[in-house]
Amino acid sequence: VTMESKDCGILLKQINDHIAQRANHALRENDLTLSQLRYLEYLDGKADVPFKELERHFQVSQPTVAGILARLAGKGLIDTALVPGSNAKTASLTGKGETELRKAVSERNKTEESLLSPLSPDERITFRMLLNKIAARMDRP
Repeated sequence: VTMESKDCGILLKQINDHIAQRANHALRENDLTLSQLRYLEYLDGKADVPFKELERHFQVSQPTVAGILARLAGKGLIDTALVPGSNAKTASLTGKGETELRKAVSERNKTEESLLSPLSPDERITFRMLLNKIAARMDRP
């Protein structure tokens, strides 16, 4: 089977699986998962992000968000707080969380550089443009 004849969905899944596998392997050294990293990235530069906002953003249930954030809080990477007068909770990165996030993003950038190494600088720009174009279309019916 030639590269041109493979289904785009299969190729994208294979690439995504490869990225996830390499990222999880690199993150394991810092006792993080790719999902946890995505939460840290979302919280970066924000204060007191409501759990509900995270549920909407990541399109996951309240127990999923609560579980991921409990593990991150247990590692000292985030702080959680109860909103006064309600049962709602918020999350914010700690200094340790910011440090771990920077390390993890650096590792991810190395992985991406390796993945994109067969492409020229112009091809990389085109590739990103095409991925963004497809991603933007996914939000429409």
